[in-house]
Amino acid sequence: MGIVRDAIQAVRDDPNLTPAEKREQIRHIRAQAFVALNINFPLTFPAGGGLSITVVTAAFNGADLVMTLEARQGGTDLTLDNPFIFVNPPTHVPDPTGDYVKESDSLHGPPYSAKYSEDLLKALRTMVTDAVKAQI
Repeated sequence: MGIVRDAIQAVRDDPNLTPAEKREQIRHIRAQAFVALNINFPLTFPAGGGLSITVVTAAFNGADLVMTLEARQGGTDLTLDNPFIFVNPPTHVPDPTGDYVKESDSLHGPPYSAKYSEDLLKALRTMVTDAVKAQI
């Protein structure tokens, strides 16, 4: 298992916390994990289709991850609605060899099983790319 997943599981297993307290602590753990990556900003990466995204800043605000982003497509600067606030950011990414298995029941559609692994940087890039693409 991963460090973040272990910390989240410890919160889930704590009988002294209410469900609301558990949700808040889990959000806090996930947001702090991204800040703890100690990434040197700005961080620029290609996002496919000629899109380039730059994470200019990232900060922890309570249980939320707040980022300022820039994007360019085909050499043109894109206008984004900053800041981006990520609530309960994902920490795992799909991985056929991953150690975390998520299964669905038939109540929400056809049953399926998927494997994930903890990869904060890849999860960050995916999350940011999805958010930017939703605005352009």
